[in-house]
Amino acid sequence: MGGRGGGSRKLERSLRLTVAAGAFVGMTAVLGQAQDVPPRLVFDLGSRLSIDDNPDLAIGGSASRTSLDTTLGLRLNTATREQSLVFDLQGLARLGSGELSFGDPSLTLAYARQAANSSLSLNGTFQQSDVDLFEPLVNSDGTVISTDILATTGNVTSTSADISFATGLQAPLGFDLGASVSARDYSDTSDPAVYDSTSRGLTLGVRLRMPDRGREVSLTAGSNATDYQNATNTQREGRDLSLGFGQDLRPDLKLQASLGQSTATSRQDGSPDSTSTGLIGSLGLDADLANGTAGVALASNRDAIGTRQSLTFSRSLDLPTGTLEAALGLSSRSGQEGQLVGNLAYSRRLPTGNLGFSLSRQVTLNALDQDVANTVLGLTYEHQINDVSNLGLSVSVLQTGGGTGVADVLRETLSASYSHDLAADWQVTTGYQFRSLDQSAVGRAQSNSVFLTISRKFTLRP
Repeated sequence: MGGRGGGSRKLERSLRLTVAAGAFVGMTAVLGQAQDVPPRLVFDLGSRLSIDDNPDLAIGGSASRTSLDTTLGLRLNTATREQSLVFDLQGLARLGSGELSFGDPSLTLAYARQAANSSLSLNGTFQQSDVDLFEPLVNSDGTVISTDILATTGNVTSTSADISFATGLQAPLGFDLGASVSARDYSDTSDPAVYDSTSRGLTLGVRLRMPDRGREVSLTAGSNATDYQNATNTQREGRDLSLGFGQDLRPDLKLQASLGQSTATSRQDGSPDSTSTGLIGSLGLDADLANGTAGVALASNRDAIGTRQSLTFSRSLDLPTGTLEAALGLSSRSGQEGQLVGNLAYSRRLPTGNLGFSLSRQVTLNALDQDVANTVLGLTYEHQINDVSNLGLSVSVLQTGGGTGVADVLRETLSASYSHDLAADWQVTTGYQFRSLDQSAVGRAQSNSVFLTISRKFTLRP
């Protein structure tokens, strides 16, 4: 396992959940009868010995820590032509400083159903983890939850649930529904800049399709809200209504446009702090090329302190041994200088492994109504030494800052690991991890750790 990203560093699992896991094993017999394909049930067991010279990432260092973790995991994965179900239950028992503790439960449930004219997906997660083992969460848009970068001690509980439903997929008239809720709660943290947050979102849409003309018209209404338990108890709310239009100009060229009205409000300690109301919209072209796709998009979005315009050029390439996706643009507010935004993702299959590289820079509004630039860089390399041995390397760099009054924070992680298959379903992994946290207003802290993991996977059902 190469640090947090490796198999044995996934959120370690609670032994207290094994009772529920046993009950769930019995339930799989019923599920198996209802599926076209027998469900796959896997039980994971692993032991991990680690030594960290500064586990709390404290300036000047902290007492070293030696811990022995035993992880337990149960995963059900079943799929048919129309539906799929994934259930994952995991936990941990830890021996450290002469004490035995139980914790870090993790539960994931994902269900999806695809019919000829409709689709449904349900997802839910519950995770608890020590923040000193919890890598910052990178969102799909490339942004980073800043509290994850600052958190170095304590615990974090993360919960989320979302539902997505669409009907009329092949009909002239279709309807969409999407709803989500998520929360992050921290405890026993030493940094006052770390705070809890809760987010909610709801989207409703109706689509009118004219396939003979290559045209689609949509009407979408959405609302969102976020509560931050920071020093000013920031609350955010947003509502929007948008009319969308899509037209095939050629078989390989499509025009997309939208125009709508949006209202965004921010409150501090219950009192309105800033409100922005007005038009939003976008205009873009997407082209299918012989070796990928290309696009250009102009958009105007709105948050609590006003509008933000962006111009983005995108390109994707299908390469002989991999893929390349890139987007480069400029984001700005009225009367302010533009900031460079975009993302780059490259993956390549090597004769004896894989190489991956990603880079993203996005600008978002933080809990204090300040524009913050988040830069995320990731590098992964996997080398297959032989049929039973592998070498792994990963680098992660996360930076937030770039605005007036915003403190710059840089977090770096380097992991190297070596894994060897001892026998069928048995694996041993050893490695090294380096972590660094540099805060402009505080200073830099760093830690070094080594680990050894022995894991076993039991397939209970084929």
